Amino acid sequence: MIIHSVTPLQMLSAQDPIQPQSMRRISGGYLEGYDTPEGFQATRLMSTDPSLYLKNEYSPGSILPPADLGYGAPPQTPLKGLVP
Repeated sequence: MIIHSVTPLQMLSAQDPIQPQSMRRISGGYLEGYDTPEGFQATRLMSTDPSLYLKNEYSPGSILPPADLGYGAPPQTPLKGLVP
């Protein structure tokens, strides 16, 4: 393959490592992003609700603390009479 570019080949082939992406369910849609030590960093919002796109906490690059996503929440108690 021939590449016609004024950019040096070393700069064309150098790429940042890709973070493993995951999806998180939020009220009204989904957030795509990756986990960091500070929390979940959003890279993409998927929703049919236009008002969610106006919220700063769901904008790309924003970090949601673990408590905002339900991490560490107490486990749900099973309903009585149901076998787990």
